[in-house]
Parts: sequence; structure tokens; C-alpha cells
Amino acid sequence: MALVEFPTFRQLTKVPYAIRAREQRIPKNNLYLSNEFGFGISSDRGVLAYSYDHTLLCRRTADLQVLWSRQVEDGVKAFKVVLSSSGSYLAAAIANSAFQNEQHSSFIIVCNGTTGRDVASLPKSGTNGIALSPDGDLIAAVSQERGEKGAAVPTVRIYDVMSGKELASVAHEEVRKGPHQFLEAGCTAEFTSDGKYLVTSGAATRIWKIE
Repeated sequence: MALVEFPTFRQLTKVPYAIRAREQRIPKNNLYLSNEFGFGISSDRGVLAYSYDHTLLCRRTADLQVLWSRQVEDGVKAFKVVLSSSGSYLAAAIANSAFQNEQHSSFIIVCNGTTGRDVASLPKSGTNGIALSPDGDLIAAVSQERGEKGAAVPTVRIYDVMSGKELASVAHEEVRKGPHQFLEAGCTAEFTSDGKYLVTSGAATRIWKIE
């Protein structure tokens, strides 16, 4: 991993992407799936986070030095890694599979972005996408739900981090059954830096006011 100056692309520093020996990739249906996930970065670009194999870590972008790292338990991986806008909190969607219909173990952890210490754990799937509010109080998780006649309904649910209580949900849009449904039903979510709005984006982009 290299830190470069823009627009000259002069290399300022370079560090190994992994901080420990890499695990051997195991093929699935004759395909070697990626063991590298993330890449979250704070709005002020001060902190970045990602995961690989069973390692979750945060780096300081100024010099790429590791702020903290932690191991994810065997049998699951951190498929999504996001930071709050200030980098004060980190959330990771952990599961045994990236695909929601194959999951028998899934949960979301929220950590202190500076120390990596646990703040909360929610028994929810977040592998389709997660987002943290700036103050770390709210988390949004994307799920693929089924509508009528085989339609897909990408839905974003907002939870209180500490209690795990669902506070609100929005259906981004309904995507009719078809050969490209899997791609067309993709959806991402993000809180604005002031925490007043939630932005969902797929085939269209929608802005929701948080009250």
C-alpha cells in the first residue's frame, strides 16, 4: 500500500497491505474468492479501515501507520467495513457468507475508531451495505427483501446502536423480476456528515430526512 502525492503521484511512503502472514484462499465452485474487504475512509480522510482474511484494521492516512488491529473469529469474515464521518467509530458487517441467503451466522459490530474496542454488537446482517451516523448513535443496514411476483425490494433499516432497536425503514425502490434483477437491485446507504439525512443510491438516488 502506497501513499502518493496528487497530482504528481510522487510516492511519500509505502507499507505492506497485510500486517501478518496471509491465509491460503480456499476455492468455492472452482473459483478463488477475494479475502480482502472494506475499504472505508473517514470524511476528513484522516483514517482508513479494511479487512483481509480474518484481520480487521485501522490505519492513519497521514503515514499509513496502523492504529489498531483485531482478529475476526474463525468461520466468519468482515465483508463490509465503514467509518463514521469523523473516524471516531467503525462498523463491520461480519458473516459466514457475503450472500444474505447463505448466511447462518451474521452480526454487525461497532468499535471505537481510535482504539478498536467494542461499543456494541447487533444480531443483524449488513453484508449488503452498512453506514454509520457521524456520532455513531445510528447504523443503517441494507437488506434485499422480496415483493410481489418475484420483485426485489432493496430496503434500508436504521437501528439505534446501543439498544439494537429498529427506529425506521425505507424501501429504496421495487425492482421487477428479470435477468438483471440482481444488479439493478443493488443499493448503498450513507449518512450526510451533519447526520440530518440518509442517502440511498441504486438505479436512482434518494434523500431521506432523519427526524
